[in-house]
Amino acid sequence: MESLEEDSNGIRQGSLTHERICQQFGNQSSSQSIEMKRLSEAVLVNKNSCQELDGICNENNWILPTYRVSPSDGGFQAHVTMKGIDFECSNAGDPRSNPHEARESAASLMLAKLRRMASQIQ
Repeated sequence: MESLEEDSNGIRQGSLTHERICQQFGNQSSSQSIEMKRLSEAVLVNKNSCQELDGICNENNWILPTYRVSPSDGGFQAHVTMKGIDFECSNAGDPRSNPHEARESAASLMLAKLRRMASQIQ
């Protein structure tokens, strides 16, 4: 059963009791301990946009994206290019303060573009 606990700020927070966890997981092993994380500690995103784009390319046997990062108005801007069997596209990211963020911006916009292109084909 879910219990409610009050923290030092008077905020009620839900937590699962040990018995409930054992019921949910069938008490698989008495030596196995399951530690649940709070929402504030949870990993909500495993990959950055560049890694996600690389993963999509690998999964679909496409050529990995290429990036070109250049100085732009006191910051940096990246361009990304991708190729598949039936497409080739390029996209410019938004200007950012450092090269890493510029690559991330370009990859994020490319992911959105690929999703739009794929939905138009279907």
